[in-house]
Amino acid sequence: MKKVAFSAICLLVFFSISAQERFLRKAKSALDENDFNRAFSLVANYEGKEGVKAESMFMRFLILQTSGTSISEQDAAWEVLQFATRAYGSLSEKAQKEWCSEIDFCADRFPFYEREADLKLFETYKQPGRIDTITLFINKYPNSKWNAEAKVYKSYLAFNEAKLLDTEEAYLNFLKAYSAFPHADTAKSYLWTAAYRETNTKNTVAAFTRFIKSYPQSPQLEEAKHKLWDLAWKAAVASNKKSDYRTFITTYPEADQVGEAKQKVEAFEWTETKDEASIEAYEKFTKDYPNSIHYTEADSSLQALKKKKQIDDLLKEASENVEGLYFSSAEELLSKLDTTAPATAFRTKDSLLARIKYLRPMLRHTLGKYSFNSNGVEVILLFGVNESDSSLYCMLKGFSKGEEISGVESDGSFGFGPSGGKLNIEWQAEEFNKSMSAVTISLVQNKPILKLSNGTVYKKISNDFESEIESSVKRTVKPTPATKKTYITMCGEQYEKGTDFADVLPSGWEDRVGFYCLKNYREGAEEVWVVGANNNGILIKATGELTGNTYTILYTCDGDLF
Repeated sequence: MKKVAFSAICLLVFFSISAQERFLRKAKSALDENDFNRAFSLVANYEGKEGVKAESMFMRFLILQTSGTSISEQDAAWEVLQFATRAYGSLSEKAQKEWCSEIDFCADRFPFYEREADLKLFETYKQPGRIDTITLFINKYPNSKWNAEAKVYKSYLAFNEAKLLDTEEAYLNFLKAYSAFPHADTAKSYLWTAAYRETNTKNTVAAFTRFIKSYPQSPQLEEAKHKLWDLAWKAAVASNKKSDYRTFITTYPEADQVGEAKQKVEAFEWTETKDEASIEAYEKFTKDYPNSIHYTEADSSLQALKKKKQIDDLLKEASENVEGLYFSSAEELLSKLDTTAPATAFRTKDSLLARIKYLRPMLRHTLGKYSFNSNGVEVILLFGVNESDSSLYCMLKGFSKGEEISGVESDGSFGFGPSGGKLNIEWQAEEFNKSMSAVTISLVQNKPILKLSNGTVYKKISNDFESEIESSVKRTVKPTPATKKTYITMCGEQYEKGTDFADVLPSGWEDRVGFYCLKNYREGAEEVWVVGANNNGILIKATGELTGNTYTILYTCDGDLF
């Protein structure tokens, strides 16, 4: 009886397992026949009795992977495959063998199914042909075998979008994102074409300048350069300014119009040179344009101006020498005028020689000493010529009964007025310039007299101007009595009164005084000096560098400080 009961129980269990297995086997058969609804229903029946298992999820994967056409279905297929392969290890070895045999749920087949699912994912995401969809795949499945190809496909889609727009901006954006992808070189070619088309539409200097700078490797570069040069040249001609022609030359040195631009600049320079008509202008033109058609005329004008300047400088220097009474130097300069000089130069020469002839005796009469006396007060003026540089000088001193008057003394210089007969004096003492700067000179019985503007008359007392000014009044000079020497005693020794005791002190005494102040008064000495001496030593005073206080210090006969 026991044996029969056991057999019955085993048969019941076997029948139950077999019944359950038949759900998935039938689901596999339905899948093979593309009866996806029935296959899903059978899997659901199995899970209703056994719950969600690895083998049922595997069957769901097979159904979804085969029947699914949407992205969400293929995403789900991938997810249930991952679940099934992870849960496979929880099956017994017997169950693994049975499911491998029944529904092809085998560990060694997992790589195949994953490859198939990965490919189906890629193809499903690729199917819409949209950048956003393929981008979602790239981001969601970074480890996919098809990720790299998905990126290439994305670049292809982006390239097609750029071609549809066919603008410089569109191609630039594409190259910014996909410069390493297959269509980059083609995109560059399209970019140059689009950019050049847009540049031609604008047809401005700025647009062509930008294109040339941005795309130096484009096949349109040379054509763009010539169009740029044409536009820039038209603008320069329209303004017709030297500065604009110069800018064209420096900005576009390779332009076809540079030669003509240089000719324009030269024409402006020549007009400006003739208008300025200076040595500097002609020198610059001949230096800058040695091959100019105007060179001969410019050089001829330059030489004429140099000749004129040479004559003008000579006459100017001669005139200055005459005014400075350097007559010999002036005559030597005037003798250098040759017959090619203009008539006006010879008229100036004759005028200067006539003035020399007039001033030479006037100067000779003027030099010497002049005196004015009134009530015991005597003022002497001296007019002379410095031997070293032939410059004119004058001196003034005042005396009272033969003794010099303090404050009445000054040096100065003098010269003749334009018509002669009048001395213009410039005193160092400013107060004398108020009353004694303009003096009239005249001859009375062949003796010169000087007359100030206030009427004061100075008579000439001597032609000598080289000796010192002394009073013309004779005075008795009393001998100075001999002074008696006096002495003081310092540290037992006699010293003549007036001795500088700083010389008696040993070297470095100032530093010792400074250190003494620092030690005793908490500040160094800014200044130290000797003020006297007695039999105890030498008295020194010091000024504190911080407080400004004055300290009296005795440098004793023994070398101590107190």
